[in-house]
Amino acid sequence: MSTLTQSEATVPTVVTDPLEEAEARHLTERIKETAGLFGDLLVESQVREAHLALGYATWNEYAESEFTESLRQLYRRMDQARFAHALNEAAGITLESTSDPGVTSGQFIDEKTTRRLKPSMPAVLQEVRDAVADGVKPQEAVRRVVAEHGALGPKTATKMAQETGVVVPATDGLMHDGRTEEEETAIGEGLTRAYTVYNALHGFATMSISPQELIEEMPFFEAYKVDDFIEAADAWFQEFKEAWRKRDV
Repeated sequence: MSTLTQSEATVPTVVTDPLEEAEARHLTERIKETAGLFGDLLVESQVREAHLALGYATWNEYAESEFTESLRQLYRRMDQARFAHALNEAAGITLESTSDPGVTSGQFIDEKTTRRLKPSMPAVLQEVRDAVADGVKPQEAVRRVVAEHGALGPKTATKMAQETGVVVPATDGLMHDGRTEEEETAIGEGLTRAYTVYNALHGFATMSISPQELIEEMPFFEAYKVDDFIEAADAWFQEFKEAWRKRDV
């Protein structure tokens, strides 16, 4: 199983003395309950040998018994935590220096991004250090370098764009500017309405026959469709026409 080694990334600073049974049980329950720090706590449970205190021969045996996620997924979570801490260390970010929990806990780096950037991790860390040295704010340096080296998941990209004001590429092939799915849907509906008006105006403007000729072509049994909408359509168009002429350009 391929994971980040301690030579590739700094393990979060934790106490390394073996746990007593009660301490190990308390830590295990914290891991289960604290989703945002799951990876950090998993690393701590491994470094502090929670498995021995709870009677397991190996950490893998402990993890398979105590948690519902697969070993592969748990190791990926720990990779993510180690990578986030390595990035924060490179940028000089600590819990005391930022009020953004998403930075210190690594929530802005998803597992796919971690796997994508892992082969180039030394270069990524150096770029973060160089960016900070050039005057870029630490949090922005981390986010910028991560975005440049690998596309994020759509939700993560949207969150990063909202926080930084920078358009961010994502694994869905789109550039995310921070708008939510609801906002994107509303924009799409607005464009649909606009094109409906464009097409209607174009249709009237390019009609090749006169209104009288068109009336004569219409089947008599379809007349009710015109009767039902012509007055409302005319009123709406007159209002639209007046508003259009007054619009700010």
